[in-house]
Amino acid sequence: LDFINVTIITESCTDPSACNYNPNTICLDTAIDNCIFPNACGDCEDPGFVQSIELPVGWSLFSTYICPFNPSFDVVMTDLVNDDNLIIAKNQNGAVYWPGFGLNTIGDLENGRGYLVKMQNESILNISGDVLSYDYPISMTNGWSYIGYLHQETHFIEDMFDSILSNILIVKDSQGNVFWPMFGLNSIETMSPGMAYQINLFNEMVFSYPEA
Repeated sequence: LDFINVTIITESCTDPSACNYNPNTICLDTAIDNCIFPNACGDCEDPGFVQSIELPVGWSLFSTYICPFNPSFDVVMTDLVNDDNLIIAKNQNGAVYWPGFGLNTIGDLENGRGYLVKMQNESILNISGDVLSYDYPISMTNGWSYIGYLHQETHFIEDMFDSILSNILIVKDSQGNVFWPMFGLNSIETMSPGMAYQINLFNEMVFSYPEA
């Protein structure tokens, strides 16, 4: 007899915004209480896991391997706003989170995305929730995208992007370093948790980080 392995998780695995999203999983509903937030995959009184991200003065790119229980930018950025450290945040489409003017056209933090932020002072952004799988699928357009980094350890950028090298024009980090395969240039060298990267692709695609 042939047996099919079925992973029993909540129906949110079919929701691309959910932390346990997996398009290749057969999803069965369970009695797990997801409380009031769609991304809460367990006990809502449990603070979950926390990633602390260092943000320098001025402009930088950040991302997180955490799937926040409440992904609203207003909630994720609360501490930075209360300390008057965050000036503005932008996503790859030009939408903004600008607390000084009460603007939030970004809406929610998206899993696997990177964000550009401008800080008044260097600060620590603490994001709590569930840990995303390193291979969470990330949709990217042709041209420029902001891509997050989902591994919890530092790895060489050429190893992380080895499977899609032919589709990459160039990758940049916040410091102006580049990974430019066609010219054999690599001043980024490694990808690190908390960092995000600008990536320019020849064709749109869905990308998942490989196992390290």
